[in-house]
Amino acid sequence: MRFGPERQNLALERDARMQPASLDLNPSLWTAVEVNLRTFRQRHSLAYQRHHNEYHRRAATLRNQIGGRRVRVSALAQLIQVRELDEAVSVDVPSRFEDLAASVRNCSLESDFDLESAPWGNQRKLPIDETAPEPDALEIFGPMDASMREYNRRLSVHAVRQLLADSASPQMDTLINLIQVADPSSWKPCWTKT
Repeated sequence: MRFGPERQNLALERDARMQPASLDLNPSLWTAVEVNLRTFRQRHSLAYQRHHNEYHRRAATLRNQIGGRRVRVSALAQLIQVRELDEAVSVDVPSRFEDLAASVRNCSLESDFDLESAPWGNQRKLPIDETAPEPDALEIFGPMDASMREYNRRLSVHAVRQLLADSASPQMDTLINLIQVADPSSWKPCWTKT
């Protein structure tokens, strides 16, 4: 049974209470063992409930973040396929994102095994040492956001190049009006990279 580093005291307590050598010497200790076992089960049950609630609170937040980023991941997957936008960026992000979404557990405490049952094996659906995959999410969300910024830059440059290539285009007047209204100094990084 895994308890995780934060709950090693429970593991030690379980081992101490279940040491069979002490029962061989004095069989009258069974009553004390039963009481101690009941106490341990209660403590384990409370620790598991706290862990379960914390995991699902964090997992719910993470699921909301994942849901809010699905459109961006879909857009990124499509942008990766566009050859006109130069070399693809963050090709692995869409698959890593889907793996992350699938790794977030969604179970209720009621659907888990009886909390008063013997906690000796890994019978629970959510192990007590498992945490929500928030670090994995950060490793995916950062590159995804950076990739989207890069593709937005590339799309902007590509669109402007197409407009400039056809100076008779009606969109050219719109571009000139936008440039007059906007602050072109913020575009300096785009112009210097092309």
